[in-house]
Amino acid sequence: MQNLEIELQAQLSTKSSLENSLAETESRYGFLLQQVQEQILSVEEELASIRSEMESQNQEYKMLLGIKTRLEQEI
Repeated sequence: MQNLEIELQAQLSTKSSLENSLAETESRYGFLLQQVQEQILSVEEELASIRSEMESQNQEYKMLLGIKTRLEQEI
């Protein structure tokens, strides 16, 4: 009977240790996940800004190309 009690205490101790390890691991990876999500958000914002700038430059290019074409027609 005493051996069973000792075995039970050992198993409970192991269980507690594993639960603590799991909690630490979840916390660590939760923090890493948050950092990655913040980086993704930052890159997405930068991408949106670059796309907007590209669209603006494209519009300016089209306008200048139109002006060039009209000037060439006048010559």
